[in-house]
Amino acid sequence: IVSYRQGPARAYTGPEHILSLGPVLSVKHDWHRVGAEAMVIVVTLHMVRTFATGSYKKPRQFTWFTGVMLLVITLFLSFSGYLLPWDQLSFWAVTIGTSMADAAPVMGPTVNLLLRGAPDIGAGGLLRFYLMHVVLFPLIGVIFVSVHYYKVVRWGLSLPPEMEVAGEDNARKVPPDKRVNFLPDIATNEIMYAGIAFAILAISCVTWYTAPLENH
Repeated sequence: IVSYRQGPARAYTGPEHILSLGPVLSVKHDWHRVGAEAMVIVVTLHMVRTFATGSYKKPRQFTWFTGVMLLVITLFLSFSGYLLPWDQLSFWAVTIGTSMADAAPVMGPTVNLLLRGAPDIGAGGLLRFYLMHVVLFPLIGVIFVSVHYYKVVRWGLSLPPEMEVAGEDNARKVPPDKRVNFLPDIATNEIMYAGIAFAILAISCVTWYTAPLENH
């Protein structure tokens, strides 16, 4: 956000300048890209696991709903950020993506025009994607993450089918001496797992992963 210059004439120069400043900032650029890709994969796998184990059933329907919304937000975050480097790959990928919306019946052309800001992607579309990526979707994401975590704390994690009857509040069924508190136990574990994930992504960027810019 700090170094990005919004607008078709300047958008490409921001990432290009970052990559020209040395390996540290180049790793930062790659880290952002691989982190975004890993986020989409992890959230999708989490949703598949939740569905496969029936964790969406009563009393966790609203927890499931907020999780679905977070998956949608994650996909839109990834899609909106894809255009911002303004290179050949991002430009044509988003052109194809918005054209898919244009093919939808009834509201398709309107949605396409709202996304692009014009018949073709230009300054208006880039501004829209920039604001969606750095303001709108992060704000909505923070709200839904907060609600999602509250519901997880409220209803607990689902148990295996042989240990839990669908519709029961197992958060209250588990004896107090066997309950795992969100604070500090679960939160501490998740911070540790996040640290391990960040380390793996950083090592990947230093050793083998790169996200080079295509032509302007």
